[in-house]
Parts: sequence; structure tokens; C-alpha cells
Amino acid sequence: MKVSVSLPEADVAVLRRFAAAHPEVSGLSGAVQAAVRALRDRELVAEYDLAVDEWAGSGHADDWDAVAADGLTSRP
Repeated sequence: MKVSVSLPEADVAVLRRFAAAHPEVSGLSGAVQAAVRALRDRELVAEYDLAVDEWAGSGHADDWDAVAADGLTSRP
């Protein structure tokens, strides 16, 4: 999908520097894609943090801790 955006020159300069410093990134489009992935990852981390906080406050954390290691002798 093709999208057109308007950005301040300072933001474009950041994207160009990023693209130049990361050869695996394909120009400005690749730099924008990397920025969107980073934003998505950041939001996902925040959602996980919220879910863990809700779970920890639910009273079920102690139940899970009591059985979390059942049947496991080591990590792969």
C-alpha cells in the first residue's frame, strides 16, 4: 500500500540518518516501516504490562505460582 505523508524536515532527516546507518533498511520507506514496527512493539509491551498488572492484582498469581513448575524439570 502506498501512503503519502507530510513531515517536518527534522523528522525526514532522522529517517534518512536511520536509513543510512542501517543498510538492511530500504530508503525512507524502510525507515518509516521500522518506525511503525517500533511503535507497534512499544504499544504491545504497554498492553502486556497492563495485562500482567491486572493479573497480578486479581489474586490468581498465587494459584499460578503454585503449579507453574509442575512437570517441568528444566528449560529447553
